[in-house]
Amino acid sequence: AIIDKANLEISLKDISRVYGNLDSKDYSKAWEYKNGTKLVNGDSGLFVAATEDGAIKEGTLTDVKKTQNVGNDYTWKGNLSGIANLETNYNVKVNDKEGLTGSAVSKVTKAKLNLDLNDVKRTYGDTTITEGSYGLKNYQDKLVNGDSGTISFDPDKGKASDGGLIANGTKTNDVKEGGYTWSISDDALTSSGLDLNNYEITIGNGKSYITPKEVSLKDLTASIVYGSIDGIHAGDLSFKDGDIVYGDDVTVSGNVAIRENSTYANNKDNRDTADVGNYDSSLKVDNAKLKGEKAGNYKLVGDANGTITVTPAQLHVH
Repeated sequence: AIIDKANLEISLKDISRVYGNLDSKDYSKAWEYKNGTKLVNGDSGLFVAATEDGAIKEGTLTDVKKTQNVGNDYTWKGNLSGIANLETNYNVKVNDKEGLTGSAVSKVTKAKLNLDLNDVKRTYGDTTITEGSYGLKNYQDKLVNGDSGTISFDPDKGKASDGGLIANGTKTNDVKEGGYTWSISDDALTSSGLDLNNYEITIGNGKSYITPKEVSLKDLTASIVYGSIDGIHAGDLSFKDGDIVYGDDVTVSGNVAIRENSTYANNKDNRDTADVGNYDSSLKVDNAKLKGEKAGNYKLVGDANGTITVTPAQLHVH
């Protein structure tokens, strides 16, 4: 009796690898039956033995050193194997061509690259960055496939927003716990010596902090009549010129008192007042507190000081 060959049609499957992923692929199962054909008569063990893969730039099928770039569909090739006398017992076609050899697409997909922006810090009332910069945090250790090169952007073109600034960037925002964020647009990145098309890039926001502006009190002046028991008379507390910005309505409260061990206190001793004269560095402010809706944008620093003037008492002789 004449035994005719069985038909066996196989289609090799497309495979893909992530750019820079150096794991070897399992080609042996990258196939499927076609047109209703299959192995018969108890035959089993069919697999594909890959012979080449165009998506591998450096290395071998089992020891990949580098992948090709994203953007092209490369080709991998292989031979059917695992069954003795395969062509003797079967009319074999691979991808519609007679024989045991075939090919399919080998695709390289983008690697994920998460970039983070630097934190920046400003002082309330001044848009100048005092700490940090508009730029990227270190990313070199996130690159794959042996890539190096630099990634940068023009902050004047690429900066999408900075919550720490208002009024078209001419003013700082209020001081806020936890700060604000700044970001850049996705198309702002440029590179040198590096093909960004190989990466699926996400950009994490940077923090934008506003710190309180330091303010100080003007020197105080107070007066008292020699021998008076009414206490000193001091002027209103006020800030040094230029300390308060943007027209903020911020005031300060506190208790004006005589400074211990000052020239006035030492001269006064246990009397009601010191002698007539001017006493520098003899005043202080206790419990000074900032008040107003914008008070949180400021920090009171330094120690207020001031001069006490003792004026002569009126002596009427009859």
